[in-house]
Amino acid sequence: MINFVIIISPSLKNISYGRYNILQIMRLTESYFMERKLQELIGQSNVWLFIKSSNGWLKNVEILEVGSEIVTFRYQHESASEVKIWEKTTRLDNILEIDIRLVAMPKCEQQILEMKQKFTRLMEQE
Repeated sequence: MINFVIIISPSLKNISYGRYNILQIMRLTESYFMERKLQELIGQSNVWLFIKSSNGWLKNVEILEVGSEIVTFRYQHESASEVKIWEKTTRLDNILEIDIRLVAMPKCEQQILEMKQKFTRLMEQE
């Protein structure tokens, strides 16, 4: 059994030491990997975040900044009468899941055919 652990984050911003049980070590590890993934997604589109405190998904967020404990992002919400743009800062542990939409394809056969033709023309130009 491990009685004493020293944890050093890769960014060297946080150094922790003391007695940790296995669940605490797992939470710290998960937090580190979530932080790294969010940093990779800064400036990318089609990112969806599941926020624990609101128990729901925020679609198409733009991740602005990722720290060791907080994340800042911007998102848009549309209603029938207006469009609102929000900027939110939340704790890293408030983000439970990250989804990235890779592609969206129309269901209509005609639209798919038109897209295929556009891709073919683009490939022929190269």
